[in-house]
Amino acid sequence: MHHAGNDMKLLETTALEHTLLPPGPIVVAACDLDKTLFPPHGPNHVEQLKKNIGAMFDFEATGGFVFPVTGNNLIQAQQKFMEPGDKTRMLRDVGINPGIFTNGALVLGPDGQELEKHALGGLQLSGPEGEGPDFITGLLDFIDDASHASLVQDVGVCFLLPNDVAGYEAAYSNVEDYAQTVHDVTAKPLSRTDIIELKGEILMLCLLFPAVNIVNGSASREEYEQTILPRQVRLVEAMERQGLMQCRCSAKGVEGVGNGIKVIMMKDPWPEVDITVAGVDKGKALNRFLQHESILKHLGIGSVDPERQVAVFGDAPNDVPMFRDVGGSQPALRVRMPHSTDEALAELASHSAEVSDVLDMISSQRTNGVLRLPAHSRI
Repeated sequence: MHHAGNDMKLLETTALEHTLLPPGPIVVAACDLDKTLFPPHGPNHVEQLKKNIGAMFDFEATGGFVFPVTGNNLIQAQQKFMEPGDKTRMLRDVGINPGIFTNGALVLGPDGQELEKHALGGLQLSGPEGEGPDFITGLLDFIDDASHASLVQDVGVCFLLPNDVAGYEAAYSNVEDYAQTVHDVTAKPLSRTDIIELKGEILMLCLLFPAVNIVNGSASREEYEQTILPRQVRLVEAMERQGLMQCRCSAKGVEGVGNGIKVIMMKDPWPEVDITVAGVDKGKALNRFLQHESILKHLGIGSVDPERQVAVFGDAPNDVPMFRDVGGSQPALRVRMPHSTDEALAELASHSAEVSDVLDMISSQRTNGVLRLPAHSRI
C-alpha cells in the first residue's frame, strides 16, 4: 500500500532526485464532479469553474486524460460539462466519452460503450421464508408501510436511471429541489407501478433528507450532524431490520458485485443516503476501468500503475474508496478539496487543493519533467 509520506518525499524532490524517483508521470486524473471539478456555489464559483475547465484541457493537451468518477448519472454529469455561461454548448459529451457514473453502477468506455451496468432491480431479497421480492419492490413496501411514517417523514425517494432523475410520487419531498438546485435538471414523479417496470434501469437510490443551511458553499456540518445524520442512521437501521440488506444479484455479473447493497450517508451536495449494488464503488470501478482493454487502447498504453500514474480528486464520503485503494494500492496523488470536511478523506489525502492548481502543476511536470506542488496544498 502506498502511503502519504512517500508522496511528501516525492513532491519535494529536486530535479536530480526526481530522475532517481520518477512519479509516473501522471497520466490519468480521476475526478469527482459535484463540488470538485464543478466547485461549490458562491462568489468564486464561476471563476474557479473556468480555471478547472481550463486546467483540464491543458492537462489533456499534454497527453493526460481526465475522467469523471461521479455519483451523477449521465444527465446530471452532462450539466457539469456545459460551457460556463452558455448551457447550449457542450464541453464534452459524457454519453460518448469514457467515465464512471452513479458511483460505479454505470461505466462507459469510448464511444459510449457500456462496460458495466449494475441495476438495483436485479437484486433479489431473501429471508427465513425463502426468496422475497426484488430490492426495489421491497424498498417501496418499506416506504409505504404506515409504521415507518415518522422515519420517512419529509424524506424523498429519488431514483437515478442512466438518463433520468425520477422520484416516487408518494414520497416526493425534496426531489424537485435536489434535481434543480444541485444538478440543474428536471425530475419526474413516477407511480409505484412505473418504478417497478423500470427497476432494471435504476442504478442508484437517493433518500433525500431536508436541506440544511449552507456555510461557505457547503452544508453546515454542525446542523447536519445534529439534525440529519441521526435520522439517516435510524432509517438505515430500520431498513436493515426489514431485511433490505439481505439480497443478492439474481444474475451472473462482475465478480465481487451483487452480494447485498452499499450504503453511503452524505452531507453534500445534499443531505442524503445513497444506495447502490454492493461491490459497486468508485475505487473498485476505477480499478476495473483502468484495466479494461478499450480504456487502455484509448489511453494508448499497455497498462496503468495507480501508484505512479493516477491522481484522484474528491470531497465527500463516496470518494473515500478511490482514495483508499485502486487495484491494491493508493493512487499517486489523492487531492481533497479545501472545503471538504470528511475526516476519512482527510486521513487518506496527500494534498488539499483546487483541481486547477494540481492539474496545472501536473501539466508542468508532464512538460518539464519536475512535479512541484505548492507548499500550501500539502497535508
